[in-house]
Amino acid sequence: MDTTSSSSPPATRTAHLASQPSLRYLVCFDIPCNRTRRKVGRALLGYGHRVQKSVFECCLTPPQHKTLQRAIDRLCTATVPNIRWYRLRPMDAKRIDVLGLAVQTDWQDFYIV
Repeated sequence: MDTTSSSSPPATRTAHLASQPSLRYLVCFDIPCNRTRRKVGRALLGYGHRVQKSVFECCLTPPQHKTLQRAIDRLCTATVPNIRWYRLRPMDAKRIDVLGLAVQTDWQDFYIV
């Protein structure tokens, strides 16, 4: 059995990604096309929590942020979207007020070893 061809990333790349801090973003979008809006919502679900129909809270490393922005840009080729990315500071998460039936996202720092 050949053990040299592994599908896992090199150790140096894994260590580099683990050392990058996650940043919190509030992603809001208004997309007129239903199909594109659903696709963007599904893409964001892989990175965060839906807090309203077109609003997500995401915790992303800088490479994940760029990757997600590029993926969403590719999804929106047939329509003109209005997508806003608000970066939240750690202190901002403590200042979020939730009214009604919504559940507040409990962001905790975590490390992958």
